[in-house]
Amino acid sequence: MEDHDEDPEAKRFAEAFKALLGAYMVITDMLAELPLPIQIPPMDEDWDPMTAMPAMDRVRTVIRDEPLPSETAGMINTLILDWLTAYDAAGTFQGLGPAPWRLDALEAAMTRVAIGMHFVKGLLGRDERE
Repeated sequence: MEDHDEDPEAKRFAEAFKALLGAYMVITDMLAELPLPIQIPPMDEDWDPMTAMPAMDRVRTVIRDEPLPSETAGMINTLILDWLTAYDAAGTFQGLGPAPWRLDALEAAMTRVAIGMHFVKGLLGRDERE
């Protein structure tokens, strides 16, 4: 891994991207534990964002078929949308280069993802320490 000590933007990006991938793994586990389990590509050596992103987007449709309160399904939909937004922000940063607002957008989206995961875990009755 690169040394980000001298480049604060690169360090911020690396931390946000690590959180983004960690959130994907948490979301994967949450979806697998729904009453009607939903599987998305696991984060492993074969993980391909070109497959994972459409799978995440499909969750936003199939979540409506879950035997869940509409509030819970809506929060999961929002969580997935915020995660996809964060992933797009990361891609924009990588593709167009560093800019303070791109990092701010990525970090803001990741804040929404973290809050969304907290609320969804509560709505699903999962212990926050899991």
